[in-house]
Amino acid sequence: MIGYQKFQINRFILLILILYNQMSHIKDDGILPRQIRKLVERRRQVKQMMKKEKNEIEYSRLNIRQLGLKLTANSMYGCLGFQASRFYAQPLAALITAKGREILNNTKCFVEGMGLEVVYGDTDSIMINSNTTDYAKTMQLGNKVKQEINKHYRYIQHYIIRIIF
Repeated sequence: MIGYQKFQINRFILLILILYNQMSHIKDDGILPRQIRKLVERRRQVKQMMKKEKNEIEYSRLNIRQLGLKLTANSMYGCLGFQASRFYAQPLAALITAKGREILNNTKCFVEGMGLEVVYGDTDSIMINSNTTDYAKTMQLGNKVKQEINKHYRYIQHYIIRIIF
């Protein structure tokens, strides 16, 4: 079977940027962007710790921690679209969704411009046909695509989340 790569955008950073841009006239970032930025930064730190961790139990503990931070940040996005939330801001939730869709469509066009086939896309990711069964070649192609796409987005990092054969 041919290898496929799934690329995903970081929705947390998109949320921070949109909230920041919507309130750029205010000197203070505001509580929501500040808290989400803290969650994102803390998750990055924990993931860096995971890369160095040799102890399997400690690695599992760190993984649970980073997943908890991810869930909390995702919940903040959901609060914007939930009418009973104290952070309810439906236009911001809609803007985040629209910007995410725009970025994925641009990414799809960019990848197709590289001569690659996008075989699937959903709310925050696309899957690309690598046209090879060689794992190393699939990873090499994936890293090249990731590097090229990330040149177009200063704060939003695309990353490889799965290789499927």
